[in-house]
Amino acid sequence: MPTDAEMIRFRVRETIRAQGVAALDQIGHQRSLNRRVLNEVLSELVESREISEVTIEGIGRTPSFAFTDDLETIPRSPSGASDSVRILSPFDAGVIHRKRVLELFGFEYQIECYTPAAKRKHGYFSLPVLASGRFIGRIDAKADRPQRRLIVRNFVVESGVKIADARAALDTALPEFAAFNGCETWSVSRTTRV
Repeated sequence: MPTDAEMIRFRVRETIRAQGVAALDQIGHQRSLNRRVLNEVLSELVESREISEVTIEGIGRTPSFAFTDDLETIPRSPSGASDSVRILSPFDAGVIHRKRVLELFGFEYQIECYTPAAKRKHGYFSLPVLASGRFIGRIDAKADRPQRRLIVRNFVVESGVKIADARAALDTALPEFAAFNGCETWSVSRTTRV
């Protein structure tokens, strides 16, 4: 069995690997972590220069940590982001910390499958859409497996994003997403704005 320090060292590395930059509360979000040992491990990793303490402009929360070797490759602005479009799971490491997503991207996201239907804003199982390092919206999709058709019941576009640009981005991601869900065709029933 790993010691507390070995387990926490693993958690620190995996959290930073998944998120690029991680704040203390994102590393130690599980209450089972021994905070004293967590702080010792972080100090050891900073002292060895494996990780560095960083500050994210515009966010007052500190400390945050990143792998020292990766600091030069982390995009400093959206212009450094990839042009790819991704439809994310609500459980993706990039969006699982809802507070972090709101702080870093201004994207307020919540999975609504546990919300009564009448109170849902975006759909039963809405999925975030990330394009060029920016959240452009979310889709409420359903796979009609007998017909092998993916139906996007609603594409909700974020304010400040042109609907035509958002639709063009979504259209590039839908073929792969449909295939992943066992569908051969797809359609978008409705496009709305947040």
